[in-house]
Amino acid sequence: MSVLDHFLSLIQVQNGQTFTDLSHPWAALVVLPHIRPMDMEKVMPHLMSLIDKLLNAIDNRTLGRGISPWSPHLFCWQTCTTPDWH
Repeated sequence: MSVLDHFLSLIQVQNGQTFTDLSHPWAALVVLPHIRPMDMEKVMPHLMSLIDKLLNAIDNRTLGRGISPWSPHLFCWQTCTTPDWH
């Protein structure tokens, strides 16, 4: 499997599958522009499918709500970025 194929597999969402964790697709989208050689005929259908499924999930209100305000990661960020943090 090529590097491009691996990253394209990270953005593929099967029919009926819900978006519960967007970390892998997000990481793949960040790295994708830096992969060479880029075969646009191969990449564009995957990107269009992902965008279409994300927009449908938003429209159908089936997309997850994201990070909880009580998430430890968010708490650490809030705590570590306050001006009086020592």
